[in-house]
Amino acid sequence: MVHELKIASQYYRAISDGTKRFEIRYDDRHYAVGDYIHFRVKDGFYGATTLTRELYEITYKLENVPEYGLKPGYCILGLRRSRRRSTATH
Repeated sequence: MVHELKIASQYYRAISDGTKRFEIRYDDRHYAVGDYIHFRVKDGFYGATTLTRELYEITYKLENVPEYGLKPGYCILGLRRSRRRSTATH
């Protein structure tokens, strides 16, 4: 499954250059290891969004650990850039 998610440009830059290899998200989409994320990068709070060509694979999912400060319903996703590329044009 491919999830299209909005992300602020400063966080996307850190993911795309490899310094940030995780994403914290509310798990309303029931993310799973092996799914992909296609980011729509936001320019400012109310700015336009741009769909990237890269896909990121979910390689790890941490959930249900409130003892580590993770709120119920949230998860931490381990990411890696996929060799698979998006064909979306919007």
